[in-house]
Amino acid sequence: MNLYVLNVTHSALAVAGIWMVPLIAQVLVGSWIGSVTDRLPKRLSLISVELLRAACIFALPIVPVFVIYPLLFVLGSASTFFERLYFPYRTGLIPAYRRKSVNTWLNLFQSGALILGPAVAGGLMQLGPVRYALWADALSFLISALAVVLLPEMKASYSSPDSSAQKSNLRAWSTLRRDWREAFNFLNGNLLFLAMFIGMSVVGIFGQAADAQEVVFAEEALHLGQFGYGMMVVAAGAGFLLGAILLGKWGKRVSNRWLIAVGRVGVGVGYLVYALAFGFWQAVAGLIVLGIFGSAASVGYNTYAQQAMPVERMGRINNLLGPPQQLITLVMMALASVITNHYGVRTLMICMTSVM
Repeated sequence: MNLYVLNVTHSALAVAGIWMVPLIAQVLVGSWIGSVTDRLPKRLSLISVELLRAACIFALPIVPVFVIYPLLFVLGSASTFFERLYFPYRTGLIPAYRRKSVNTWLNLFQSGALILGPAVAGGLMQLGPVRYALWADALSFLISALAVVLLPEMKASYSSPDSSAQKSNLRAWSTLRRDWREAFNFLNGNLLFLAMFIGMSVVGIFGQAADAQEVVFAEEALHLGQFGYGMMVVAAGAGFLLGAILLGKWGKRVSNRWLIAVGRVGVGVGYLVYALAFGFWQAVAGLIVLGIFGSAASVGYNTYAQQAMPVERMGRINNLLGPPQQLITLVMMALASVITNHYGVRTLMICMTSVM
């Protein structure tokens, strides 16, 4: 999408909009969508949202440029909808003693996608227009929908957590306020979980703000061309992949709290090595360290969250947790751009990674 919009508009602002519009959508729908997803049949809803995303992505390269942004808004909203459905769906289906193992496999596939996805897209763009890569992406969402067809529905206790609420004639606003109150009471009674979420979010927010400036850092601080920048992205993906492989081999022997604690410290160290780098190989070393420990932290936290949150209320708890995180991410991305313009990209990277 970056390349397609840049080729059509020749505008850096138009490209920035690609990143901003989905985030804005997530902020706007994130405060209430969990109340909907907690009350829907998960499997049918997942199939529907995957078909919607396939249709939107298929349409992106064949509509006028001004229609792209409404489609991206729909895609951002659909992604939030999917996330609120998918996490409780897989939590409800998978026995507790298998969750760390499944999370490790998921992490392995997602890490591999960081390397394989850009490579496949680059190959398709060598063969023809950018729209071929986007249509291949749309096809992958169709395959995802078909895969969910083969999975079972969650038990009724998970799909319909609050039948009395469904039968009542309360207005939507009253239901939403009650859901917010339930989520607040859960967080108030589980301060350790809330503290863990805030800690993970701070690191994630600073990481996303730093990632938004990585092209500038590669060009201005490391003096790398497009190929060098591409290799840096591959190095980060390789680090995540290596971390996922190591977890697959030894992850069962390590507790969730050690995965989270050591993983997050390692992520900070990896980012700091990257921020202090003055050459390609130093940056690559930092990114590989970041990737290895990022895999550990991700698997540890996801497994912990699955144990800490009741499955039937995961969506409404995320009504309170998600939007502030996404809103602060938007603010930090804008602030990072200002700091880069006034003090330089290396100053930004060192400050952010030190806080992490």
